[in-house]
Formats: sequence, structure tokens, C-alpha cells
Amino acid sequence: MKRERIEIISEMLNICINGACRTQILAQAKIKSKALDTYLDFLIKNNQLETYQGQYVLYKTTEKGINLMNNINRINDSLSGSLYQVNKIELSSRAAARTCI
Repeated sequence: MKRERIEIISEMLNICINGACRTQILAQAKIKSKALDTYLDFLIKNNQLETYQGQYVLYKTTEKGINLMNNINRINDSLSGSLYQVNKIELSSRAAARTCI
């Protein structure tokens, strides 16, 4: 199942909360190198991630990135609950329809 971009962004921001190198992000986010470059560029340009130079380049989630990640998670949680309610209503409607026949 293909993940949405927003899910990948949230996952990357979570991985980088305490700082992570490129290899860690690749392994934990399970994305390809080219895609990682695209996401890193986007997140850095939008001040969601910052870089630290050392033996390796470390990527760390900024306060703005943490806020974005929390907002994404809240929306996903809200939608998950809504979808559960919609499915529950659909199932009860089908059951009611069967009893009317």
C-alpha cells in the first residue's frame, strides 16, 4: 500500500526529533534515496528541519516541524475516528435494510 506524502513527512519529522543522519532516515522511513532528497530539501526550505555539520550531517526537527508533525497526527487521529464512525453507520444501515426485506 502506497503511503501518502503527508504520512512520510510526519514520519521523517518524528525520526529527526533527536537528530538523525541520512542513513537512519532512509532505513526508518523506508523510502528511496531520491525521494529522501526531495523530502529533505522541502522540509529544510520550509524550516521544518535544520542541519548540523559534524562527522556526519545530522537533520533535526525544528519547533515549527514539531508543530506540523503534531497537527498531522491530530488530523489523522480525527479522520480515523470519523472513518470508523462512517463505517459503523454504513454497517448498521445495511443490517437495517436486510431486516426490512
